[in-house]
Amino acid sequence: MSLKTRRVLFYFFFLLFIIIGPIAIIYSYGWNLNFIDGTIKIQKTGAIYVETRPKEVNIKIDGKTIKDESGIIQEGTLIDNIAPKKYKLQITKIGYKNWEKNLLVKPELVAEAINVMLIPEKIKEEKIAFKKLRGEEIVAQGQQDKFIIKNERTKNYYLYDKNNEDSALNINANLISLRKDFKNIVFHPFESNKLIFETKNGIEIFNVPRLKIETVIEKTPSAWTIKNPNIYYILKNKELRVFSLLTKTDSLITYLPEGINPLNSNILKIESSGEAIAMINSLNDLIIIDRQTPVKIAHNAELFALSPDAKKIAFSENGKIKIYFIKNWQKNFYRKAGETADLETEAFLNIKNIKWHNNSYHLFIEYGDDKNKSVDFMEIDERKPINKYNLLNGIRSFYYDSKNDLSYYTKDYAVYFFKIE
Repeated sequence: MSLKTRRVLFYFFFLLFIIIGPIAIIYSYGWNLNFIDGTIKIQKTGAIYVETRPKEVNIKIDGKTIKDESGIIQEGTLIDNIAPKKYKLQITKIGYKNWEKNLLVKPELVAEAINVMLIPEKIKEEKIAFKKLRGEEIVAQGQQDKFIIKNERTKNYYLYDKNNEDSALNINANLISLRKDFKNIVFHPFESNKLIFETKNGIEIFNVPRLKIETVIEKTPSAWTIKNPNIYYILKNKELRVFSLLTKTDSLITYLPEGINPLNSNILKIESSGEAIAMINSLNDLIIIDRQTPVKIAHNAELFALSPDAKKIAFSENGKIKIYFIKNWQKNFYRKAGETADLETEAFLNIKNIKWHNNSYHLFIEYGDDKNKSVDFMEIDERKPINKYNLLNGIRSFYYDSKNDLSYYTKDYAVYFFKIE
């Protein structure tokens, strides 16, 4: 090779280094060259992080396919060094309904799409082989696969065992023999052979095998609920109290002042997450008590449900679903404690119930008339579009077992169950 040729090559590679070197350094520090409005701009890059259930999905960003890197070691897929702008993220998988979201990527930040749940095109359900179902409203589900099912026509409650097709214990008949008229019956939280219910005498426990009754709260509450191992209840629509099923002690938590619950209103429902307590009154005021401080957070609420992670309350207002944040929320989108997110979808007609999925990122919405209900599955991510899927139609009642992640429903005097997988 001649001296001249060597000099030409030297200056060529030197010039190439001068051009490419700074670009490589800029890129390594998270900067990128982007063509915007016909001009070249240097911008800090961002990223998108995707985490799905199930795994092995197809990911596309603005139509470009991205490899799903999730697996046993890595939970999700990180798409980094992308220009700050809005992207259309699409997630698909054969046999599942499509999911999509418009994500705004900002410089030096990661736009998240975590806890994305894909819904199967066809739900795989199983039928529980009860010989005769005497009611269709699933009231409660307890330990060892037991159910309380209510007959709306006769108002009788029946105790069923999932593992015994002949089971159909008439709870009313047993309690009538003990001269007890009751309402609001549930399972004891850690004794599967006991039921807890309300009578004119207060809150009582029914030992089913022994046909014995124990009174634990000798006052009639306005409303009550159970959260292991406590019974939270409202007395005289003003006192929030707690009774421990372990220590058998009763104590006052706080009072509801007139400004929070007016004298002409009744508490209709109360629910506890273990940390926060929420309740709704006959004026449709939704009240939350966190650290013993009552706060009114909505005035036209119809139904509500506390999330399993104790950070959120879902409630309905004129057929719309809203999320109130008890604590700061930074997953997928940001909300400060005390703020409310409106999930702007079409209004549901006659919402009957709201239940949280156990991941605290999704809701089951039960709606329709008493003889023909539907259930939709909906994310709480308010970024558009909000992914909502119809799961069931033409059913009589729906119940979600969050502990085992199982959904139950009744139809034509039969009980079915399924799991979203």
